[in-house]
Amino acid sequence: MPTRIETERLVGRLPHVADVDAMLVIYGHPDVAARLYPDGRPRTSNEIRGMIDSDLAHWSAHGFGRMHWVERDGGAVVARCGVRHAIAGGRPEVDTHWTVHPYRQRRGYATEAAEAAVAACFAALGVESVTARARLDNPASQAVARALGFDYERDVEHLGSAHHLYRRRADG
Repeated sequence: MPTRIETERLVGRLPHVADVDAMLVIYGHPDVAARLYPDGRPRTSNEIRGMIDSDLAHWSAHGFGRMHWVERDGGAVVARCGVRHAIAGGRPEVDTHWTVHPYRQRRGYATEAAEAAVAACFAALGVESVTARARLDNPASQAVARALGFDYERDVEHLGSAHHLYRRRADG
């Protein structure tokens, strides 16, 4: 899978340790943490560094993974999005994830980045399908999944809370 993906407004690139502060603004924000984590606790810079290390290790081991997305104009990091191996609904899957900067939400960035990442995944990896999960109390992520052509499959537990599991097939 390419290590750089460009869309109309964004550039997806490999995560970098220099992004810790930018990612801390995202994952350290109380509203984002409340939507992502059962404990609702904003993440620390050490935890963000661990996320980046994990993402880079996945890239190294599998040749694909989550990316950091920056705006073409200005270069600000606005999202973490991509695909990776995960256990989704109790089964190994290639799963997509998106999280957008709290002050840049509702601009279509999640849909734009995830569409590019999923398309690159299908083109490069030859997988039959990709999953996505969205908490039951996160209608914005549910809307992104539907906008991307993911079909609701069933409800699953993830990180201690109920999520909708969606699936998009390569031929769909």
